[in-house]
Amino acid sequence: MNIADLLSVGIGTVFGSLVVAYARNPSLKQQLFSYAILGFALSEAMGLFCLMMAWLDCLCKSKN
Repeated sequence: MNIADLLSVGIGTVFGSLVVAYARNPSLKQQLFSYAILGFALSEAMGLFCLMMAWLDCLCKSKN
């Protein structure tokens, strides 16, 4: 499983939960959407952080 797969799972979970929450309480549409965007941003940030750490790990191993 690579990082892109994990990002897809995280983003799918965020927006799947948005659909379920919206179906349960449509009056909170704007607040739920804000939370979904925050969850999307955090999933993407973690993926980019993992890519950066993998790149740094490879860079450090190649110099030694």
